[in-house]
Amino acid sequence: MDRLAADADRWSDENPRLVNLHSLALSHRGFEDFYAKRYEPALDLYEQGLAQGPVGENLFRAGFIAAKLGRYPRAVEYFSQALRFAPREERLRENRASSYIHLKQYDAAKADLAIILEDDPGDSYARRETAFLLLAQKDYPAATSMLELLRKSNPADLWVAERLAWVYIYSKRSFAPAQPLIAQVLEKDPKNGAAWLMRADLIQNLGGPGLHEAAENFVKFADTSSEEQRLALPKVKAWLAAHPKD
Repeated sequence: MDRLAADADRWSDENPRLVNLHSLALSHRGFEDFYAKRYEPALDLYEQGLAQGPVGENLFRAGFIAAKLGRYPRAVEYFSQALRFAPREERLRENRASSYIHLKQYDAAKADLAIILEDDPGDSYARRETAFLLLAQKDYPAATSMLELLRKSNPADLWVAERLAWVYIYSKRSFAPAQPLIAQVLEKDPKNGAAWLMRADLIQNLGGPGLHEAAENFVKFADTSSEEQRLALPKVKAWLAAHPKD
């Protein structure tokens, strides 16, 4: 590849794009590291190649690697450059949206997802990520509509079931529709602390047996990386202490 690029230099005045052969030759050296998930050396080699000239696939790979390394501003830069050459490319929009989400630039992420949905209104990834963003922005009516669409297209999706139940319980205060959703989540994922907390809240609002079990299981399986569960944990523990099981 180096020889081919060097031989082509004589025609570079007539076709400036031939400089990309040097870019391809340099970037290709990083593919082995990229494939082996050795991302630091891979990114260095891809960036050396991109300094010679823009190549769409190499811009994508450099952005992908930068995101894997947590360098989201750089990832956005590379994905944005690649989109100059393929502005409707779904893969690029998805990955740039993901990097924007990590940067909490939610409106920018929604704009990318909206373009994907313009081309494919049923795209499940874009719908799911849009629902996530709407929840993060506390736009619960719009989030509910998107989650209900996702639920209709794939009733087996536990992520959707859990978040739709959350909206029903804590935003709409509509408890009965949340019951089958929580039952479905706990049947498939009995160690889901968030679902046990919602199960306890459902019983408190609708009545019925099982409150002590739900509270105990929430304490057992609570995910303390979740602020909501972390804040609820001492309250549930205090309730259990005040209501010992017979």
